[in-house]
Amino acid sequence: MTNYAHYLSLCPPTWEVQLKPVTAWSCAHGVDRWQDDCGCARSEGYHQRWRRPLRQSLDWLRDQLSAIYETEATPLFQDPWAARDAYVAVVGDRTQGDRFLAEVGRHPLSSTEKIQALCLLEMQRHALLMYTSCGWFFEELSRPEGVQILCYAARAMELALNLTGTELEPEFLARLAQAPSNLSDYGNGAEVYRQQVLPSRLRPEQIVAHHAMGTMHHRWPQAQDEPVAGSLSSLAMTTQPLYCYDIETLDEQRQRLGTTRLAVGQIRLRSRLTQESGRYIFTVLHTGGLDFHCRVLAWGEDLPYQAKYEQLKRTLLALNLGNLSQVVLALARELERAQCFELADLFPEVRQRMMPALRARPCASSTSSTVRSTRTMLLCCWPFGAMAIRRPRPSRWRPRWP
Repeated sequence: MTNYAHYLSLCPPTWEVQLKPVTAWSCAHGVDRWQDDCGCARSEGYHQRWRRPLRQSLDWLRDQLSAIYETEATPLFQDPWAARDAYVAVVGDRTQGDRFLAEVGRHPLSSTEKIQALCLLEMQRHALLMYTSCGWFFEELSRPEGVQILCYAARAMELALNLTGTELEPEFLARLAQAPSNLSDYGNGAEVYRQQVLPSRLRPEQIVAHHAMGTMHHRWPQAQDEPVAGSLSSLAMTTQPLYCYDIETLDEQRQRLGTTRLAVGQIRLRSRLTQESGRYIFTVLHTGGLDFHCRVLAWGEDLPYQAKYEQLKRTLLALNLGNLSQVVLALARELERAQCFELADLFPEVRQRMMPALRARPCASSTSSTVRSTRTMLLCCWPFGAMAIRRPRPSRWRPRWP
């Protein structure tokens, strides 16, 4: 067993091949496989009439993104399209971003201009990715390959909206609705987009919530280090990588009473792709088991915001965790504009890693509670005979199994 690169090094080619234009190695219909209902790789009862409307929708979006790119990138780059092509070096090594911008920039770029330039380049990168070949290869648009290229298109439109305020998505969906799906659950490409692409879109607040809930689970002190019930604990400032983000914990205070835990803190989130950053405050209330309540709010950097945060932190950490209704109402009142998250909003791999431990704790607690309750009942019943007190009548209830 070997791979193609190793085989090629052992057996170099002896013939030179000239490619015939407008042909494809995987389909006798040539490049029509990427735009028409050619019939190849089609399951029985399926059609591929969605291909041309999908291609036309992406072509329209590409042209809109190109116009935005040329308008916005011309003041920043010496040659916008040459910069786009050379950006592949930065994709391979993100530490080269500043050096790359210094080379291709029309002038020394400010921090704000660097963010704008990188967002424009990322927009163009996703405009290229949305033409990934496998999106057309199979028989159904809603397969993972088709959904993935729509995700690339969604990210490109999101960046265009953030950069210029141009809303491309409604027109794109109107065009995508002309792409018929083989599955009645979707009907057309626009519904595939709504059901599969939009729910996968990440907001910065969700990334903060993912970090806050995940760290509450695995960074809470272990049994031998647990604080006294009702006491406060604080965590040191740290910076941790999370995919393409750096998460800097600026402050975090925690309070615990029994199985109930409350965390309040501040985080700075920075994208390594675009250098965008923002400060967020968060609260996480964990009442045991799978019950997490997280709130995240974008926060300012100046002193008035800091003073307000300190006041908010004092208010929340002074709450009596024994009165959960009071805690929940206070969180809703103090952070009424915050976005709310729960365990289901964690990224799948972390949620899967947390679930076994979170499930085991309530089961162990429930077993211990049952043993304690039974022991107490037996101790209460034991003196009845000695005290000439009639024992309670045994229950006549029997479980009825289906």
